[in-house]
Amino acid sequence: AVVSTQSTGVERALNDSVISITINAVDNNSGVTPEQGMEPLIEDIGSVIRFFVRKRNCFKFHVTLDGLFLKHINGEEQAFGFKTRASTCLKSSNLDELIRDIRDSVIESFEAFQGMGSGWIWKRWRFIKINVIKYNPVSA
Repeated sequence: AVVSTQSTGVERALNDSVISITINAVDNNSGVTPEQGMEPLIEDIGSVIRFFVRKRNCFKFHVTLDGLFLKHINGEEQAFGFKTRASTCLKSSNLDELIRDIRDSVIESFEAFQGMGSGWIWKRWRFIKINVIKYNPVSA
């Protein structure tokens, strides 16, 4: 659904080497865990990936999930982003597994950040950014 609202611009950008898509989070994160709050954004990533699989034979991409955090000591708010490694997507890729790997990677980064004892407490997710890069593997 998210992709269809942006598909006109995405269609025009398909010839570009890099396409950056930002999807804003709906601010409904009160009373949910960070993992629950990210689920709608993960579903949006799946929609974007499925769209590009239909339009391109293969591509590389990485994802950044941006969250807003609060420091209780002084009430300061700050945004932090959690990035995935670049992934390659082919027409033959198992998309469900690829999306699950993205989710796991973001959660792992988030948990490592929380585990550092920084004192920052998750408040809400702000947006997810997907960078899609043209990729033309050399045929053997």
